[in-house]
Amino acid sequence: MTDSARTMLYLRVSTEDQAVEGTSLASQEDRARKHASEHELEIVRAFADVHSGSVWRERPALSELREAVRAGGVDVVLCYALDRLSRHQAHVAILMDEFERHGARLELVTETFEDSAVGRFILAAKAFAAEIEQEQRVERTIRGKRQRVLSGKIHRSGIEKFGYRRDNEAGVRRLHAAEAAVVRMIFEMCAYEGKGLRGIEHDLNDRGIPAPSAGKVRYEDGHTPQWSKSQLFRMLHDPAYKGTEFVWRWEGTQWSTRDESEWIAMPDHVTPAIVSEDLWHAAQRQLASNMSSRTYREELYPALARGLVTCGTCGLPMHTDTGKRNAQGLRYHYYRCSARFVMRRSCGGRSIRMDKLDADLWDDVVSLIAEPRVLEREFERHTTGARVDPDVERQHKALQRQRGELDDRQRRLVRDYARSDGALFELLRDEVAAIEEERRRLDGLLAETTKALEAQAAHRSTLVTLEGIVEGVRPRMRQLPFADRRKLVELLGFRAWGNGQQWTITPFHWDSES
Repeated sequence: MTDSARTMLYLRVSTEDQAVEGTSLASQEDRARKHASEHELEIVRAFADVHSGSVWRERPALSELREAVRAGGVDVVLCYALDRLSRHQAHVAILMDEFERHGARLELVTETFEDSAVGRFILAAKAFAAEIEQEQRVERTIRGKRQRVLSGKIHRSGIEKFGYRRDNEAGVRRLHAAEAAVVRMIFEMCAYEGKGLRGIEHDLNDRGIPAPSAGKVRYEDGHTPQWSKSQLFRMLHDPAYKGTEFVWRWEGTQWSTRDESEWIAMPDHVTPAIVSEDLWHAAQRQLASNMSSRTYREELYPALARGLVTCGTCGLPMHTDTGKRNAQGLRYHYYRCSARFVMRRSCGGRSIRMDKLDADLWDDVVSLIAEPRVLEREFERHTTGARVDPDVERQHKALQRQRGELDDRQRRLVRDYARSDGALFELLRDEVAAIEEERRRLDGLLAETTKALEAQAAHRSTLVTLEGIVEGVRPRMRQLPFADRRKLVELLGFRAWGNGQQWTITPFHWDSES
């Protein structure tokens, strides 16, 4: 019994080759059989062609060799030299691929194929061809999915959305009652209870509610799959749960969406709604609010301007976020625009380094309250609309007096009207109507002066409060703990607008109810 590899020998010469010493069929065969003996190759059959090296499909012996290889049982195809098989590298690549697919390898007498320049090229060409084939396979798959989607049916691949089961035959989704109930609960926790992603995640896991991957993913250590922020993020932002199904929304990752022009809307019957339109939109508003909230995860990384920064590109609030570690292992925090959560796409605005903006913000705070007169002057300059004319209070009192006189006049007219006969009826009625019109005019003026006086009182009260607080913290501004710094920033009404490395910081902005 022998362990020698079953070998097919291929020899070729052209008409002109036969006159060249060392290239004749006989000399090739002698060298090849010696090589086989030295390398434990058992030559079971030899094939010889006298034919041009520029063609290969027309060579009868090569065709027989290929048939023998396709039949199986061949371990090695032995050639004297690579150019005996073909003078064209593309032809060699095709033949090599065919041999390998049927379990045979190519071996050469005069060279080690893999170490030759041509061999390295062929191997690289084969790898490249394999990559192209893979890309073509993926492209064909995507094209097939897209065609099915355009016909109004969901495609069959990928993990199904939580809360549904695919009906591949009909190309639609069916509700899964137990999971759909969990989906509704998640939306309600967000919209009605105001919980953020982390809070919902903890609630679901603490209650032992199975995660979407439960029963589908197994861990070697027996770990049970848990709910995660990324799962909840995608679920709560997916309009499919309100019955509006879009395909081709996501690009590569769950955090990046394609341009809306690329989305494909599915017919209404494809994905039944689990939550109402109102509940879905309420959840979106709460999510956006959570991302810009001043109290959002303060304990993770203190942000002095959290909730106070506006994107200079689109005007939406900027939320805090953590960046990736750089080459030195440092991780920076950023203020990022919330457009991708609100508008479902980036506005193009750049993120702002948190440490740099916060440092500038605190420098502005320190400078502002360094001197009482500076604080008062800046406050007055930024609250011009809150100040009123000194004569407003006198005007307000005069209006109140006129309003009282008008009420007395109306009461007399009503008494006269009740006692009058028919002759005075029309005259009294017209007089009452004129009084009502004057009353409405005076009420409007009184409302304006009342509002102005309240603003003036608030203006004075705020300034007194500011001055009192500043007097207490001014000596220790640089040593204040973060919580006190943050309170001072809020009290002074600071806001920032920015894009990338450019930003503007201004004080004395308050909500209308402040």
